[in-house]
Amino acid sequence: MPSVINAFALLALVYFIFSVLGVFFFKDITSGEQIDDYMNFTTFSYSLVMMLRLSTGEDWPVVMFDCMNTDENCIPGVNCGTIWAFVFYIIFVVIQQYIMVNLFILIILQQFDLYYLPTDNVLDRFKEDVTKFKL
Repeated sequence: MPSVINAFALLALVYFIFSVLGVFFFKDITSGEQIDDYMNFTTFSYSLVMMLRLSTGEDWPVVMFDCMNTDENCIPGVNCGTIWAFVFYIIFVVIQQYIMVNLFILIILQQFDLYYLPTDNVLDRFKEDVTKFKL
């Protein structure tokens, strides 16, 4: 249980950092295809909810394109973004979906290995074979 709590704390830190960065970079964007009155980056709480939504994978590319809107007909303070928004979203998706999910899977497998596998199992034999091979 302590390792799961540590992983949740790390995940909360990632959400906090990206929520603050989202407010800093995208607070002026209040409308778009997916950005509306309730799902935006205007305040920290809305930004945190948006990060939780994006972590599920729900239309994060569409939100990214809303934040990348630099057309000549965009309205500053309403739907004008920056071309560099893709860096923010790609880094968030890579950290959150690929690294953090694998961390939770690793914790679950480690606990399964410690407490539920018999002493003579395939994983232990594999570890012994690897150490013999290294020598």
